[in-house]
Amino acid sequence: MLARSRALLAPDSGAEALYREAIAHLTRTSVRTELARAHLLYGEWLRRQRRRSHAGAQLRTAYRMLDGMGAAGFARRTRAELLAVGGHLPRPASWRART
Repeated sequence: MLARSRALLAPDSGAEALYREAIAHLTRTSVRTELARAHLLYGEWLRRQRRRSHAGAQLRTAYRMLDGMGAAGFARRTRAELLAVGGHLPRPASWRART
């Protein structure tokens, strides 16, 4: 989580490496909520850098994780970011459960 926090504070020139470091580290842990949030934050940063396709990939990963764990607020935030990049919007888990 330190790398993720440092990425938030870093200048654009150093942020990407820190986001990637955070994701790599959190992938090796059982703290799935923090990993999902790292994907979300990295996706938001990529969108601000106008790297839409890369942002979409990170945001889809974050959305699947957050929606799957029932983190509705973060899932809504992620869907809004996906809309901003013109990304594919997966149906929420609550909708899939009804079909």
